[in-house]
Amino acid sequence: MVRGEEYWKGKIREWKAKLLELQNRLETLRSKYNDLTEKFNDSRNWVERGNLRKLREEIKKEMDLCRAQISESENMIEKRIPEEAELFKASTEWLK
Repeated sequence: MVRGEEYWKGKIREWKAKLLELQNRLETLRSKYNDLTEKFNDSRNWVERGNLRKLREEIKKEMDLCRAQISESENMIEKRIPEEAELFKASTEWLK
């Protein structure tokens, strides 16, 4: 299979789009987490605080997963795709 300019540009474009989507998702999760933290701190109801704590833990797990996926995406863009492109003797210009 020939891997020309469009293949490499498409591959980088796909991973950059995924990275941007993940970064936006992380920001949304961070905002939700902060809102839950405020509600938790303001609440004097122990049942509500327990529910808010659970929700925060779930959001934190999602944030951790999102951070791992961001790291994977960055690794693909910065390291793995360029290494693969080098192996196939693709132009580095195609990866920008």
